Amino acid sequence: MGDTARQKLCLGAIAFITETPISTDDSLAMLGAAITRDAAAKIKGSQSLLFALLPFFLENGLKQIRAGMHPATLKKNMQKDVALTLQHLSKAPVSPEELLSIAIETCHDASIARLVIEASQKPIVLLENGQSSDTSLTIHSGLELDSGFLSPHFCTDGPICKMHNVHLVSIDKEISSIQEFNLHSTKEPLLLIAQDITHDALSTLIINHLHGMRNICAIKKGKTALPYTFAQKVVVSKDKTTLFIPELQTRTIALLHIGGKTHAEIEEKRRLFETTLTAVQEALQGGLAHLPVSSGTQGPYASLFATPKPHLLIEQSLSLALMISETLLLSEVLLCPH
Repeated sequence: MGDTARQKLCLGAIAFITETPISTDDSLAMLGAAITRDAAAKIKGSQSLLFALLPFFLENGLKQIRAGMHPATLKKNMQKDVALTLQHLSKAPVSPEELLSIAIETCHDASIARLVIEASQKPIVLLENGQSSDTSLTIHSGLELDSGFLSPHFCTDGPICKMHNVHLVSIDKEISSIQEFNLHSTKEPLLLIAQDITHDALSTLIINHLHGMRNICAIKKGKTALPYTFAQKVVVSKDKTTLFIPELQTRTIALLHIGGKTHAEIEEKRRLFETTLTAVQEALQGGLAHLPVSSGTQGPYASLFATPKPHLLIEQSLSLALMISETLLLSEVLLCPH
C-alpha cells in the first residue's frame, strides 16, 4: 500500500472537515470523507475539538510513515500519546461562569445559553417544537424509565412517540396475546409495559396503532417500579420513556419549547439547543479538564488543551480522532490498490 493512497484518504477527511468539495472521481478521498463523517456523527455535541485534533493525527502520521516508521510502531505511538494526554489532564468541577462560557461558545447566543443552563438544573430535559415564534421553558413533575419503544412503528412525531392522557398498563410477564386487553373498549392512548412481548402480539399492537384503532406504544419493563396507571403525557424514544405525572411532588422535567416563524427555523434552532445541551451536560457530569504545562506532555496537539474543556468531550474526541487515524493510515483493506 503506497503513500499516495494514504494521502488521498487523509485529504478526503480534511476536505470533509473544511467543507471543501471533493471530485466524485476520487474514490479514496470520498471514502476518507465518508469514514470521517460517520465517526463524527457519534458526537452529539460540538464536533469542533475532533475536527481540530484530526489534522494533527493525520499529518503527523503521514510524516512518520514517509520517514520510514513501521505502521505497527506508529499505531503504538499514537495510542501512547493519547493515553499520556488523558493521564496528565487536570480535572476540576465546572464553575457557573465557566459553564456559561462553554454554552455561549457552543451556540454563540447568550439567551440560548442561559435557557439551556437553567433547564440543565433538572435531571430530565426534553425538547419539543413550540407553538409560537418564542422559545420558552416549562417545568413539570414526572419520571424517566430506562427503556424505549419496541418498534419505531409506534413513533408519532419523527423519531419519538408522543401521547397525551395515557393509560399505563404494567405487566410482570411476557405477553403472547393481546386478547386480554380488549384494545377497542376505549380510544384512550395506551402505554403497555411488559417483561417482553412476542412477535405476533407486537405485530398486532403495531397494526392497531398504524390503522388508528388506538394510539399505542409498547416498551419493556425496566428496573423502575411504576405505581401509576395514568400519565398526563408520555414521550418515548428508542432508549428511554418520560412520563409526565402531576401527582408526583418533585418537579424533575425541564421541557424546552423551541419556537420559530417557520419549520426550517425551528429545526435549525432545535439542533443548536441540542448541541448546547450536550456540551453543558458533559461539563456538569465530567467537569472540565486541561493540560498543565507542568505535566511535560508536549504532543503535537497538546496546545489544544491549554484552556479547560469538558472532560467527557476531550475523551470522546481523542478516542474518535485515534480511531479515524488508525483506519485511514493503517488499514490494509482500505489501502489495497484501487
